[in-house]
Amino acid sequence: ARYTLGRARFAHVADRVAALLDRSETLRAALAHGANADAAAYAALAAACRLPRADDTQRAARQAAIARAARTAAEVPLDLTARCVELLALAEELAAVGNPQLISDAGAAAALAGGALEALLLNAEVNLRSAGDAAFAADVVERATTYRAQATAHRAATLVRVRAALERRA
Repeated sequence: ARYTLGRARFAHVADRVAALLDRSETLRAALAHGANADAAAYAALAAACRLPRADDTQRAARQAAIARAARTAAEVPLDLTARCVELLALAEELAAVGNPQLISDAGAAAALAGGALEALLLNAEVNLRSAGDAAFAADVVERATTYRAQATAHRAATLVRVRAALERRA
């Protein structure tokens, strides 16, 4: 996006590209912060799993702590997944209006955001059983399905546009 801004031939899309760049920077910061939150959620789950379980009281307290921590360890990456979907939408738009000399950057962004999304969803889903809440698990699975579908559509549209541009150059 930065290489599109300030170029006379892209003046007609400069405001939109500037907005895309601004939003992408906000998302980058949110995802970086979220990576730390995800690590902290996992650390809390690991700590809960190490709680003592010598008697029924300890086992019950441990199980409750694991369930709470597992729920958080599912919610944090699931929330980050929504940011990845938004990033994929930005990549799709940038592929449409950005500098065609750098269109592969939009494709790379879509590929990386799609991979991050899938990794985050796997991390969310792995914790569902330990959360011990069927309604919560069903909600997570439903949201994950929606995010995957949205991400797939944005990623595919971006990559189709990128590949078409690359073929025109060949």
